[in-house]
Amino acid sequence: MKEPIEAAKGYAITLLSRRAYTEAGLYEKIEARYGGDAAALAVARMVELNLLDDEDYARRHLSGLMNRKGMSKRRAALELRRKGIGGEIIEMVTSEIEDDAEPMIARVIKRRYMGYLVDEKGRRKTVNALLRLGYSHGDVQAVLRNLEDDENYYENWE
Repeated sequence: MKEPIEAAKGYAITLLSRRAYTEAGLYEKIEARYGGDAAALAVARMVELNLLDDEDYARRHLSGLMNRKGMSKRRAALELRRKGIGGEIIEMVTSEIEDDAEPMIARVIKRRYMGYLVDEKGRRKTVNALLRLGYSHGDVQAVLRNLEDDENYYENWE
């Protein structure tokens, strides 16, 4: 039978072969099975082997949250913190991204919510969804006004 540390390292490699993890996320997963000491050593070894990189993970995950899910930069940063990414890394990767909320809001509306804007109930649903994505009420209202005036208002912004 393998020693817990060697087993934890093998488990770490298996987990990382399936998907990317943060250091904190990988530690948590290994710790549940092998204990804290083995998890810490396994995570340290994965970092040593360059199989774990929180900065790269944060950059890719931030991009995915903002582009695929349509989250605001602020909300995406909160999600990174929830994943165990440190504040310094979050600050670095979010500072690399331009934070122009209006075209992002317009893109989300056009992709998911344009059909809802036909009545007040749909408009409220759209506003609430955008607020949950982390956008400010003022920005959301400004975009909605612009789109009501001209559906193609944001076409040349990207």
